[in-house]
Parts: sequence; structure tokens; C-alpha cells
Amino acid sequence: MKEFGGYDKMDNKEALQHFVDWLQNFLDELVSTKEYQNLFIEELNKPMNNAWETVKPRFEGLYGNIGDINDVKLQQHGLVDQELRFKFSTIQLWSRRFLKYLDSITLKRLLRAIKTLLGSLLSATPLGSAISEYVDAIWDAVED
Repeated sequence: MKEFGGYDKMDNKEALQHFVDWLQNFLDELVSTKEYQNLFIEELNKPMNNAWETVKPRFEGLYGNIGDINDVKLQQHGLVDQELRFKFSTIQLWSRRFLKYLDSITLKRLLRAIKTLLGSLLSATPLGSAISEYVDAIWDAVED
């Protein structure tokens, strides 16, 4: 699993596509790797993994739709320049801390930061909220 970053020299759409790639890899490793299973309520691990198999293919549609979002929509949803960079910075900070501490509190903070950006991104596309709702469900599955 790697920390989120590397978006500094990308334009807004490239950076959003980079985020979608990172997020898919992050979630795949988070829910599929035994190393992280202790962070979740035990009886939810299997249903979470099963659901991931149906959510994962939706990332391709999200990635592809980013190129079709016009500049006005990007701006309306806070997906440009400094607003976008601030959202990225929070994800980068919490991903770094999560990889350092590997605890449930930091994971929840990271998931919340992801959800903020993901909500903006999904509302700018015609895709619906399935990916975002899956992130919500992961948050609910984290052991306290």
C-alpha cells in the first residue's frame, strides 16, 4: 500500500484520474489483504470483500468520465486548483499517518477525507453514488 501523492505537477483532470487509480488500489489492498483485517469488525470482512468485487469495476467508468467533466462543473464542485489541492493534501496527510500507525482512528480520518473528494467528484458525473456508499460502508465496518 502506498501513500497518496504525486499530483503536484498534474492538471486538475489528470490529478483526479490519479486519485481514482490510487483509491482503487488502496481500497483493493485495504479490504483484500489479511494485514488490515484486524481493523474491521470480524464478521464484516467477508461481506466487505464480496461487495468489493461488484464495486471495483465501477472505477473504470469513473476514471473515463473525468475527461468528460467540463470546467464549469469542475469549478462548481470544488475540483479545481487550490480547492482540489487542499482536498488532496488532506488525503495525503491521512494516508501517510495511516501507513505509519495502521490504526482504526486514522483509517476513519482517511476514509472521511477520501469521501469528501469522492462525493464532489461523483456529483460532477452521471455515475451515481455506489462507490461513495461503499466507502461509507467500509467506515462503518472499522472496529472502534
